[in-house]
Amino acid sequence: MAGLARRFDEVLDEAGRDPLTVDRLLAVDSAPTFALVSPEVFTDVAGRAAELGFTDLVVHWPLPGAPVYDAPESVLDEVAAVLPAVQSP
Repeated sequence: MAGLARRFDEVLDEAGRDPLTVDRLLAVDSAPTFALVSPEVFTDVAGRAAELGFTDLVVHWPLPGAPVYDAPESVLDEVAAVLPAVQSP
């Protein structure tokens, strides 16, 4: 992903666009670990995405007991509590 993010910066630069003016969306739940398994995991995922220049994240709704996206819905409240700390100013 880092290589793709760098290449996108290069393309924007070649086109005369400031990379900081482009919103970047990342769907994070194709990774091996579900981003909403805990607030700590979400914070780590969000931080790594921000380091690569992503401005917005998409996560899957938790599905308690499912083979994938398994987490209690209560994790949404826990993640919402840490959002101010991981959001860019």
